Amino acid sequence: MLDSEEPKLTTSLASHNPPLLLKTNTLKYFSQRVRARFGIQRQGRFEWATAELDTALRMQGKPYIPEIYAYGWRVDGFGLPEQTFSVTENLSNTVTLEEYILKQPERSTDAMKLAFDTLLTAMKDGLLHLDPWAGNFLLCPDLSQCWLIDLEFSKINSPAPLEKQLGFAFGFFYRNKFEKHCSRTSYLSFVEGWLSASAPELSFEDFQEHFRFYLDNHVKRKKRFAAF
Repeated sequence: MLDSEEPKLTTSLASHNPPLLLKTNTLKYFSQRVRARFGIQRQGRFEWATAELDTALRMQGKPYIPEIYAYGWRVDGFGLPEQTFSVTENLSNTVTLEEYILKQPERSTDAMKLAFDTLLTAMKDGLLHLDPWAGNFLLCPDLSQCWLIDLEFSKINSPAPLEKQLGFAFGFFYRNKFEKHCSRTSYLSFVEGWLSASAPELSFEDFQEHFRFYLDNHVKRKKRFAAF
């Protein structure tokens, strides 16, 4: 596993007690390794492999972040990291939000409410996930818990107001594969109901401005990061 040249690999270590998950990220290019070794940022971002680990470590202790038991890196002949790894709790009894909605469409509203409640809690804790599509939420089958995963594209302590962060999250979520599961009319109804129930203190008008923009426009990663 640690000798693999694949950019990203995840392997279950189910024989351990408790079950663990080994995740590796391979840095293929010399420039990536230099940035990772010296913490060099481009446009405010660390190298993606180290960015994911850095975010997860900084958010440890939060109930929506998988626990990390160990982490490290393998170096090349120049002493530069060519692969990072982490060992985390294995949430083997979970499904992604996308999978849950496909299997239990009658409970999709409950599942989405849990996911966005979790996302709002993370934002209030200072974590903005910039890739919040349905595959990056893990849910317990009984909807008692939700986790956020794949944190390499996130921002900590964004100065953007919650209305902007939530507007982005809801708009991006729908545009990225979810529109095939839900009509726009139904989704707009859900969003309005969720906002009034879970975040009534926020300005609906300010939220709507950002929500509509990200609902109707595809924004690439660099521009998303710069916007927040």
